[in-house]
Amino acid sequence: VNIVTVGLDGWEQDLRRVGRRERTIAVYSRALRNVVPKDALVTDINEDNIRLWLSKFDHLKAATRKHYSVATREFVRYCVKRYGIDRNLLDSFDYVKVETAERPYWTMNQMYHIIEAVEHPDKAVERLYKAYFWVMATVGSRQQETADLRWDDFRDGCLTFRAETTKSGETRRVPLDWRIADMLARLP
Repeated sequence: VNIVTVGLDGWEQDLRRVGRRERTIAVYSRALRNVVPKDALVTDINEDNIRLWLSKFDHLKAATRKHYSVATREFVRYCVKRYGIDRNLLDSFDYVKVETAERPYWTMNQMYHIIEAVEHPDKAVERLYKAYFWVMATVGSRQQETADLRWDDFRDGCLTFRAETTKSGETRRVPLDWRIADMLARLP
């Protein structure tokens, strides 16, 4: 049985039967097509060939290699059930380790100290800068979205980001924390 033409169709049907989403099935199929040579047969599935097939991607980033490895392992699991391939083959997969990137984040207290450290010779400008940074910090708005705000965009404790200023091109209305709304209301 040719893996890419016959084996892949059966595997996709099996994935649908167990309730996998179409998007997941498409991603797995694409990965397997990248890994397995077009003329490979199901009988070619062995530990040495799988290592050879996956070694073509050693230059890619770890997350991509892990994805290819997982897709291939899932296909081998299907072949163990369907075509009687040796079950021990599943244990021979080398898992690619992907370090999860630790995302730094600011606590509210850290943001308070950073924003309160903003200084300008003109105290009115300093208050505007602090308000600008507080809006970005609490609402999560982008710099340009915040810079394009007008006073009429601030009403009833909410900010309205107009469609022409947002990345998505849609108008977005965001309720503000009462302290930020109060600070904005007191600005000249």
